[in-house]
Amino acid sequence: MSLLKRILRVAKAEAHAVVDKLEDPIKVTEEGIRELKKQLNEAIESLAQVKATQIRFEREAINERERAKMYVKRAEAILEKSKSGEISEDEAQKLVAELLQKAEMHEQNVRNLEQEAQKQKEIAMKLQVKIDQLK
Repeated sequence: MSLLKRILRVAKAEAHAVVDKLEDPIKVTEEGIRELKKQLNEAIESLAQVKATQIRFEREAINERERAKMYVKRAEAILEKSKSGEISEDEAQKLVAELLQKAEMHEQNVRNLEQEAQKQKEIAMKLQVKIDQLK
C-alpha cells in the first residue's frame, strides 16, 4: 500500500513538473495583464454609469424642487385671490391644502432623490479608488 502511495506521489510530481514546463511565465504574465486591463475597463464603465445616474438624480431633484416651489406659489396666489374676494375662503382653503400637499409630495421626492444621488456619489468614490488601484 505504501509503495502504491509513493508511486502516485511520484506520478503527481512528474505531472506537475510537466505542467510547470508547459506554462510559459511570459504568457501567464500577459494573461494576468489582460485580466487587469479587462477589470480596469469594466470599472471605468461602471464609474461612468454611476456618475451618469448620480447626475440624473441630482437633476430630477432640482426639477422636483422647482415643482414644489410652483405649487407653493400657486397656493400663495390663491390666498391672495381669497383676500381680494375673487374666490371664497372655503374654496381657497381647499385648493391651498391640495396644492401644499402636492408641494410636500415633491419635497419628499427631492429628499429621496438627493439620498439616492449621495449613494451614487459614494459608490463612484469607491469605484474611483478601485480604478486608481488597478492603474
